[in-house]
Amino acid sequence: MSRVAVFDYTVQQFTFDHLHNPPVNSDSLRFHVYHMSRDPESQSFSITLSSKWSTDTAGVARCLGLRANPQVELQNIKQALEGRLSSALRLTRE
Repeated sequence: MSRVAVFDYTVQQFTFDHLHNPPVNSDSLRFHVYHMSRDPESQSFSITLSSKWSTDTAGVARCLGLRANPQVELQNIKQALEGRLSSALRLTRE
């Protein structure tokens, strides 16, 4: 799955219209979007930074559709994320 597909999926599942691009230094959360490519001759991979986004604590709650409260519990954020991500996009420890 390409960077564009993953980022587009994320934008569709969450509210991103309030994120700052370019990022704001005082924001507590940053998203970095990368593009991975493969050289057809050497078969080596490379990644390049495609875009950067940021938001604050209230913005994280807004992304997840939670009430904008700076005291949002980590468990609420985790549950909201897990409920919207398909199993193909989740990273798990083995």
